[in-house]
Amino acid sequence: MAHQVVNTTGVHIVGDFQTLAGFAGGDWISSSTPMTQEGTSTIYTIVVDIPAFQKYEYKFVNGIQFYEAEFVPYESRVGYNFNDNRWLYVDSLANDTTFVGAILFGENAPIGKKLIRYYTNMYQETVSSNGVHVITSTSNFDTTANWMYTFGQDLYETILYADSGLTVQYAFLNGNSLLNMENIPSLCNIQGYRSIDATRDTLLTKVCFSSCEYCSGAGLETAASNPISCYPNPSSQFVTISSSNEPIQAVQFISMLGDCMLSYPSNQSTVDVPVQSLPAGIYWVQVETAKHQISRQKFIKL
Repeated sequence: MAHQVVNTTGVHIVGDFQTLAGFAGGDWISSSTPMTQEGTSTIYTIVVDIPAFQKYEYKFVNGIQFYEAEFVPYESRVGYNFNDNRWLYVDSLANDTTFVGAILFGENAPIGKKLIRYYTNMYQETVSSNGVHVITSTSNFDTTANWMYTFGQDLYETILYADSGLTVQYAFLNGNSLLNMENIPSLCNIQGYRSIDATRDTLLTKVCFSSCEYCSGAGLETAASNPISCYPNPSSQFVTISSSNEPIQAVQFISMLGDCMLSYPSNQSTVDVPVQSLPAGIYWVQVETAKHQISRQKFIKL
């Protein structure tokens, strides 16, 4: 709760886990699940006993009223159908405990860390009965530590945190063994792994398994019938992105090497995006609509 004035009624957590965890009144009851202050620190914690191998949604509440819940940043949200809850997938392989971390209220990550949201599209693969995982240098390349979850489609994802500024190596597994590791193409292969610098909260490109490129499949539909416009192009300051049919859920600027350099959330059909922070060069502007249709267009940053 650093940077917050804590409500006299305390800090609570609300979500779809409350009934399973034994709290009275049902799920999404903002006053039934208090968190405990750790000594005199700004950290508030709670431990709940809930079934493993499923996804849960939640928010933190500074008080006891639902309107006192945090505004969850776009990078941390469920995201589908404009769902603005936090989420996590719980498995029971890490000593039967999933540690979320001391996430800042209303922000993406604990102090000193950055959020990285990993994606891979498995529509070209037969998914292993052992699930889809991502191995990372931050978890000592443990093959069972980081399960990936799918929201009912072929796109698998998970949210992890890394020390700010750290270079993270990672790879996707179709299973839970190094024998199941993807074959990473040379274009995005750095010493045998993919790589990302944790300099900002990042939604990685939604690449296909064993590919450097975004790919359209059953989980993400290419929106040939939903073209976008991008103007002015080239530009050095702002660019306006418009979708002809569907509201825009997110805009990403992706380098020619496949790195997501800028993410911008939206719920409108037209969005003005500041691009001053982008290095000069050529990018793919990737637009995802509320129905998960994808459109792409090249953009030149002056």
